[in-house]
Amino acid sequence: MLAIFDALADLFAEPGFRGCAFLNAAADAQTGSAEEMATKDFRTWLHELFAVLVAAAGFRDLRMLSTQLVLLYDGSNIAAALDADPAVARSARDAAAALMAAARR
Repeated sequence: MLAIFDALADLFAEPGFRGCAFLNAAADAQTGSAEEMATKDFRTWLHELFAVLVAAAGFRDLRMLSTQLVLLYDGSNIAAALDADPAVARSARDAAAALMAAARR
């Protein structure tokens, strides 16, 4: 799971990074458009990805932890774009590690 945040760090450091493509597309998407449908598909996939990883790692409260990790994913994307700070990926990774450690107790 933490590798996802490592990948975000690489993405955020790219010179042309302008935020999450799906968030950017959703901002201008018309109801029922291909952009809206693609964004919904991506969001479903993202939530399922974290849920599968959380379940495979044996955490108890699958829904809560996977939702928290998605929030960190989303927040780091927004902060990296708005603040032009690729280092937020490391902060999100550290927060994810802390959530996972707390969930193991």
